[in-house]
Amino acid sequence: ATTEVVTIAHWIPVSKQILSDAPQLQGYINGRMQYGLKLEEEIELLTGDGTTGHLDGLNNQATAYSAVSGFTTNFDVLHCAITQAQLSHYVPTAVIMHPTDVRNLNLIKNSNGDYIAANPRSSVLDVAWGLPVVVSSTMPAGDFLVGAFDMGAQIFDREESSIQLSLENSDNFVKNMATILAEERIALAVYRPAAFVKGSFS
Repeated sequence: ATTEVVTIAHWIPVSKQILSDAPQLQGYINGRMQYGLKLEEEIELLTGDGTTGHLDGLNNQATAYSAVSGFTTNFDVLHCAITQAQLSHYVPTAVIMHPTDVRNLNLIKNSNGDYIAANPRSSVLDVAWGLPVVVSSTMPAGDFLVGAFDMGAQIFDREESSIQLSLENSDNFVKNMATILAEERIALAVYRPAAFVKGSFS
């Protein structure tokens, strides 16, 4: 099997005048650009559709969750999905969920008003059945992804991130603008799609 190396980019327009303050702004711009680039990378890694210029993301390659009769709560569904991933012979290492779904799990209470899954005074990270829960707004609300992220897939950095400046983009010249571009080239290899299980809570 082969996988494509894809260029991921993030850019912002700036005025030419602001470039005179480049030494003072360099740290600020670098930090913001790197953050924007990493967000684009997360979107591609998780939800890329595999079309030209896009990664074939984890959600696109993951195996669909097979519902188990009699288990309907969100915690039930997560446990069954973890079991399904375990049957691939790779050990699941994390669950990815949208922030609102993590909130819904954490705020479940029993008849006495006690929180079942969370302690508001604890700084312990979110977990589900022993697995860390990665909170990502890139994951569609209502969906989840369970996977063996250490063994089931691998990211290849073909070119590390770089930041470039250009005055020659579109109508930059007549508008006295410049374009700052951050980009990198990466590939995603999913070795065992069965080790990743995607599903919905609804």
